[in-house]
Amino acid sequence: MSSRMRWTAAVAVTAALLAAVLPATGPQVSAAAATTADSTAIADPLLDPAAFANPPAAFRPKTRWWWATPYDAGEFAAEIEEVAKAGFGGVEVAFNEEGWATEAQREMLRTSLAAADRHGISLDMTMGAAWPVRSPAVDKSTGLSEQELQYGRRDLLGPSVYAGPPPGPGDGTAGTLYAVTAARVVLPGTPVPVPLLGPNLTPTGPTAAPMYSTVLDPASLVDLTGAVDAAGNLSWKVPPGHWVLFGFWQRPATENVMDHFNADSARAVVDYLDANMLGDTASLLPGTGGSFFEDSLELDVAEVMWTGRFADEFRRRRGYDVRKYLPLLFVQGIHHYPVLEKSPAADFDLPGGAGERVRHDYFQTLTDLYVDEHIQPFQQWAGTHGMRFRTQPAFGAALDVTRSAREVAKAGGIADDESLNAGDPAMLGDTNWRFAMDHYRSVVGGVHQGGGREISSELGAMFWREYEPGLADLKAVMDKQWAAGVTTPILHGFAYQPPGSAWPGRSQFFGIVSDSWNHRNFPQWSMWRPLTDYWARGNLVLQQGRPQVDLAVYRDGFLTSAASFAALATDALNHQVDPALPAQVLTTPDGRELVDDTLKLKPSRLFDGEPLERAGFTFEYVDPQGLLEPGAAGNGVLYPGGPSYRALVIDERALPATVAEAIAREAEKGLRVVFVGALPDRGTGYAAATDEDTRVRAAVQRMLAMPTVGRSTAQAGVLGALADAGVTPAASWSRALPVYSNHRRTDGVDYWYLWNAGTTAVSFDGSFRTSGALSELNMWTGEIQPLGRYRSTGDRVVVPLELGPGETKVLAFRHGRSQQLHAVSADAGEVVSRDGGLELRDTSSGAHSVRLSDGSERKVTMPELPEPLSPARWSLHVDEVGPNGPTPHDLELTELADWRDISELSRASGTGTYRTSLMVPSSWVASNRGTFLDLGLVHGAIKVSMNGQRVAPDAVAGRRFDVSEFIRAGSNDLEIVLATTLKNRLAGLAVRGDPRPLTIAAQPATQPYGLLGPVRLVPFARASISRGEGPR
Repeated sequence: MSSRMRWTAAVAVTAALLAAVLPATGPQVSAAAATTADSTAIADPLLDPAAFANPPAAFRPKTRWWWATPYDAGEFAAEIEEVAKAGFGGVEVAFNEEGWATEAQREMLRTSLAAADRHGISLDMTMGAAWPVRSPAVDKSTGLSEQELQYGRRDLLGPSVYAGPPPGPGDGTAGTLYAVTAARVVLPGTPVPVPLLGPNLTPTGPTAAPMYSTVLDPASLVDLTGAVDAAGNLSWKVPPGHWVLFGFWQRPATENVMDHFNADSARAVVDYLDANMLGDTASLLPGTGGSFFEDSLELDVAEVMWTGRFADEFRRRRGYDVRKYLPLLFVQGIHHYPVLEKSPAADFDLPGGAGERVRHDYFQTLTDLYVDEHIQPFQQWAGTHGMRFRTQPAFGAALDVTRSAREVAKAGGIADDESLNAGDPAMLGDTNWRFAMDHYRSVVGGVHQGGGREISSELGAMFWREYEPGLADLKAVMDKQWAAGVTTPILHGFAYQPPGSAWPGRSQFFGIVSDSWNHRNFPQWSMWRPLTDYWARGNLVLQQGRPQVDLAVYRDGFLTSAASFAALATDALNHQVDPALPAQVLTTPDGRELVDDTLKLKPSRLFDGEPLERAGFTFEYVDPQGLLEPGAAGNGVLYPGGPSYRALVIDERALPATVAEAIAREAEKGLRVVFVGALPDRGTGYAAATDEDTRVRAAVQRMLAMPTVGRSTAQAGVLGALADAGVTPAASWSRALPVYSNHRRTDGVDYWYLWNAGTTAVSFDGSFRTSGALSELNMWTGEIQPLGRYRSTGDRVVVPLELGPGETKVLAFRHGRSQQLHAVSADAGEVVSRDGGLELRDTSSGAHSVRLSDGSERKVTMPELPEPLSPARWSLHVDEVGPNGPTPHDLELTELADWRDISELSRASGTGTYRTSLMVPSSWVASNRGTFLDLGLVHGAIKVSMNGQRVAPDAVAGRRFDVSEFIRAGSNDLEIVLATTLKNRLAGLAVRGDPRPLTIAAQPATQPYGLLGPVRLVPFARASISRGEGPR
């Protein structure tokens, strides 16, 4: 989402509220390796464990890097070095308007490219200093800027004669006469208010729309354009009845951005970029330049999106002239940003709602032109520089997102999503939570269908949470996006700091939108490297081979942007004011936002997939054109060379005839199809509508006679219909759980990423349709270990699993590799692979039995265990950050507490070091015992050491640590370094009247900080079961 739209929307709301463990030189890769992942040969983690331990820069996360003036070459180079040290594999330059397209900007680009090359990272860049994309080459005077149609009307009674000029634009803004038409009124509708320009922030509908449409007689529609004389006047004999005379006027839209449906506009843009943004720096791009980035479209026109050749292209593609049907295209608010969730009544329609078919043809043509005249030219140009075009395809406009994402992938570009536009972060069960998954799936499905494997995401932008998101928050959102198929995080973002920037650093969005990181003043910056390593390993895994997805859900439509904008006015209340009150009145303890829920401010889910998900099913969306692609045809699956969907779910009343017939052909070849609700009985196009309806009904009836086709009365019943059809998920759970998976398949390995979306730990059996030797890949440590317990049954492998709240896990099944000796069952505890053998671990004592894969049984007796140990006292040293430098605090604690409950730290942010000692009896370090470290509740990024050794690289708490190798008999020193966000310090300064931006004062909430525990050393019993021969 662009700076322009974020700031424009947020300022209005603000006014109202205020009135009320690697070397520090970065990833160890050569500069030549700093290329995008899709153009890089991917190392298989099981075949190249070193690549998993330290992934190449191409798979590392990136960060957006907002530039500002005055420029300082030394600062530019230093910031790139710090970003590389933190483990990022690239930066995305977001140019600032003041300096853009100048020699100073080109010089800083040279400096930055050279620095990126030195540190082995890539450099992406925006296609200008603002978006939607604009430049002097496509301003209004050129005829290449964004175009719109506006109309004027005049009601006439016939018989009579009309003589005079055509009706002028209804909003009074002049344009060039494009067409004149007329139609007889069958049924008058309600009046259409004067359309409003600008962002449409109403959540339930446009600011101007009729309650119901004026219905026109289709036989009466007439094009009178040719009857307008050279003086601009019309003479027309009005037939009997109530008629409306229309004048249609083309004009540049007020945004003054490029025309996204005209390749001439795209060419003018890139010519200007070559000459003015790049200049001679273009020679430095191959090898270091990554991608040219276009943010979400955020298009906004008064009425109908248009382009000069639209009517010609419409006739060529749809088979009829659109001009006499122009009145049917006007739907108030549909081309405003943010895009409406549901279309209101059109200004004009045909009997039986037939005007919807003309509008469907219009929107299909608009997406056609976006693909052909925008996506493809930009990718072709990017390729001339050895780079790729990366874009947030179609969302922010009334276009088909899934189709557009597929075309980006097919062209060789990268589709990008974003957490804010999707509606994250949101609590599980919140409306936005489900919509966000659908948003990601809409983009991901298109990319997978187009043969792409990388989907990046603008990660972490949040309204009214500046200085608040920490590493744990960002990890949680990315874990969710991985479950949907997004692969590459691009942090939002890092702000360049001009010389003399005041503490805590320049904020790109004046304290409204998170987050403007810098390396000097953000306490958690020093903790980034473990998380960037985690992200790089996950990204590497999720770009392996081909995606494998159980189901495709058919969808014909575009995506609303309401998830990020509709509740903007209440976000500050929900996230800042309510938590600062003595008692919460706007939100519930489980995270529900009462005002938003009552007013229905948030978008609805696209499909009720929860029953499917909780059974283990994965699904993506497919658009009409997607079912006509040559690559979609398979033998019982859709897209056999890609996601290999084994079933198609359809909950639509209308289908293009060609699509219905294509589905029938696939069903005949074995594809399972489930129709939901009433059957499709009509087509979507206007030309030859009667014939198309007949073809659709015939195709559907043919399918209903096939054994591969079933029905469900509601979306919630699809799970049962699939079971009846014999369709089971590739990964299923022994009970319904909020556990999500992402499956990748190479020639020799099946990889599964697992994520527990719930807030409680879960234990269950996971059943995976695969075979081979099983390993677990640890994304925090980079280690790959064989699993000690699983069993094969038929064509599946069953694995007992435990996942903590929000925990992730990666499993790999290597085909053709003999399984080493492993446990198939155990009456308690956990079986782990250790030193080439098997070990049973349990936190309880007693006799246990384990059955092994060779058919033998082992019986062991686990020793008695002492009670866990907890520290009695802690010393806490805090370096509080602030505008006057660090302030030290030293405290002795007899119990752990939230910093806000410690008077000396109540408004502090910074880095705290907790130290304690624990006396461990010698019996704890016996060969038949081990020790876990459980930190309990933690608020902040962490670094944990025991007796001077790093326990694990995790920067985000959540899992227990095996510290057996670090524990010794006697005194043991435990140190936990915890870094906070800046939120509490800034909120405290605002309360005290410090001259910070007023937006901070409008956000008074503080966050929990600190180690809250309980911290425990938990003993466990261990017993060797066997000494295997190791992998064969």
